[in-house]
Amino acid sequence: RVRLGVGRVRRALARVKIPARLQSLGELPADAGPEEGRRPRSGGVVARPRRSGVLRRPAGVSVIVDAAHNPLAARAVARAMAPLRRRPCVLVFSAARDKDARAMLKALAPVTRAVVVVPVAHPRLRPAADLLAAARGLWRRPPVAAASVESGLRMAAELAGPRGCVLAAGSFVLAGEV
Repeated sequence: RVRLGVGRVRRALARVKIPARLQSLGELPADAGPEEGRRPRSGGVVARPRRSGVLRRPAGVSVIVDAAHNPLAARAVARAMAPLRRRPCVLVFSAARDKDARAMLKALAPVTRAVVVVPVAHPRLRPAADLLAAARGLWRRPPVAAASVESGLRMAAELAGPRGCVLAAGSFVLAGEV
């Protein structure tokens, strides 16, 4: 009997579910599977709704949602996003005050082209100014702040363009609002 912690299950799902969903939407070629063909040992695990997944927005841009609420989870999402490196993907980000936002952003920077930080109405989450400071210098394009999650998603979709994608990550609260 193998016991799996929530973090281990989430990382396994990120490696398998995100590429599989993108393949089903026609966003990835069928042969672009999980990192190095690895499969999680926890077959049959079902993710909670809105915690991770891929949505299709009206503008046609794919929105990938994953809580990625700590540096380890952010690195797992970055590995899962590796097949998309050639596509312009823009990060929509928010994080809790007690999390290492800079480390999370560093993990996600290699697989995204820009970042839009968004304020989320929750007392545990960082203000946009703190997130902007944490994001400085990690992307060629300076980080930008949006007035709301919805406006941040619109800004990110515009920056990504019609063939791009948006990654919404950094907190469970943000994942729930997307």
